[in-house]
Amino acid sequence: MEANQSEADSADGSGIGGPADKTGTAVAVVSDGSRHSQHTSRRSLNEALATDAEIVAGLGGFAADPVVLPASTDGSLDVAGLLDALEKLPRRYRAVFLTRTRVPSDFLDAVHARADLPLVLSEQAASMTVLCASALAHLRRTERTPLESRVLLAGAHLMPDLGPLLMLAGFYHQTFWSDQDRQTISLERTSDLADVVIDVRQGSAPAVQTALIAQNFADGAVIRPTGLDARTLVAPGILRVALESPPTSIQVRLPLLRRCAEALAQSLPLTMPWPGLAGDQRGEAVTKAVADAVRRGLDPRIVDP
Repeated sequence: MEANQSEADSADGSGIGGPADKTGTAVAVVSDGSRHSQHTSRRSLNEALATDAEIVAGLGGFAADPVVLPASTDGSLDVAGLLDALEKLPRRYRAVFLTRTRVPSDFLDAVHARADLPLVLSEQAASMTVLCASALAHLRRTERTPLESRVLLAGAHLMPDLGPLLMLAGFYHQTFWSDQDRQTISLERTSDLADVVIDVRQGSAPAVQTALIAQNFADGAVIRPTGLDARTLVAPGILRVALESPPTSIQVRLPLLRRCAEALAQSLPLTMPWPGLAGDQRGEAVTKAVADAVRRGLDPRIVDP
């Protein structure tokens, strides 16, 4: 794979969202289009990626360039080729936001095994963080703790790191349900014992099923990734710290994502829903809260507020 900068990229290399800092560093907002709509053209991917770059750069206060990678010709998941392409990006890209791209379930480990990669934040990791934050925010509204709460994960095999992330956040009572379980017990019946339901299954049928289940729960207790905008809620803060830090000094791992989820849950308003903060005056406060959570994980001398 060889990277091709989007036509939306600026000619002077300063990137979207304003000029890069004095060292010329920037974020690469990267996609191979494998999770982009198959009904749109390649140009549409460029436009969508340029919008993604504009959003994270605007909230993060850094320069960001959209970078399109060629997708696998046979539709296979070429993780090694993807990581090779990320390693070959210009060194001024100290962080990568990988979006609209299929990644394997063990992607965090695959990235961690490459010592020369910059920080790579996938859209899936950011979305997982927002889901965890959503659960924590609901408990904050209802004055409960994760330790005393039961969470039901529907379709967790599609996001296998979500359960461990929730465990780190204190959700020790977890129940897993998949469509294969419906022959023995329904999702509706399983949800009777849950305080929080997180459904990551895709498609309209699961969305309708979850919406019906939500009628029996308090607002915010039934959570789906649809509409939760990780580009505005998580990515800007993590990427901001990556540009401030020495190259390869930060890796996206579950403890970092847990800190970000906890900070996000405390920073967002108690009202629901909160799909994203693009164009919202609260955006900088949320970005700063997430960035500070990352910094506290890097430097033990920084004390939690």
